[in-house]
Amino acid sequence: MPPKNDAQNLEARLNKLLAKKETYFNKIQLLYDLSRDLKNPIILEKFKIQLNTLDETLELFKQTIENINDVNVDIDPDYRLNYQPLEMIDTLYCHIKEAAKILDNHQVSQNRQTADEPAVARLKKLEVPEFNGDPKRWPMFFETFKSLVHNNSNLNNTTKMHYLAGALKGRALDVCASVVPTPENYVVFWETLVSKYQDDRLLADIYFSQMLDFKTAHQESAACLNNFLEKFDTSVNAIKHLNIPDLLDFFIASLAL
Repeated sequence: MPPKNDAQNLEARLNKLLAKKETYFNKIQLLYDLSRDLKNPIILEKFKIQLNTLDETLELFKQTIENINDVNVDIDPDYRLNYQPLEMIDTLYCHIKEAAKILDNHQVSQNRQTADEPAVARLKKLEVPEFNGDPKRWPMFFETFKSLVHNNSNLNNTTKMHYLAGALKGRALDVCASVVPTPENYVVFWETLVSKYQDDRLLADIYFSQMLDFKTAHQESAACLNNFLEKFDTSVNAIKHLNIPDLLDFFIASLAL
């Protein structure tokens, strides 16, 4: 037995340590209770705040248990060391950490979804044109879709597939009927369309036919002349932009046919 004064000091120190132990335990117990109802936004906010000191509180609790055992041994050398409180606190701690892990994973998933939303919102405002399989409409659709969607690094294949499938109508959609419209098949879906419609000679034949089929005006007027020049010039410029090296031979062959 220690001297009376020493015994009193040890008892006072022990009481202080027991009070600390209870405080630390209650903090972790509170955090555990909060972790069981994280669907409540108010409780969720409290949980996030209290979680910041969890590891520190656990270490203080462990150290306090060690100090309590030391003081009890000083008071009574035959005292049997007690670490049972550590087992209980460890159970609470593991449950809290698991709840925090699930919360973090959910937050990461939400952040990814939010990051994709602005790009989709901007794309909706730009209005991707429809394509019904008419070859004359292909150049406009091809250039617009390629610029807004296909070459847009902010969009993943899921979003690109969504807009491509939504833009196709009629014959154009039938062309890709054998391809399942999944994110994994986006490139195949797109290349199937390109291989079908990105045909410079087919487009040149269409524009050339438009030039030859232009009906003669029944009356002479500035409006009729402007209409002729506008449509004729549009077809000529469209042909010039096609990649046909032997354009003259192509015209001669078209006339012969």
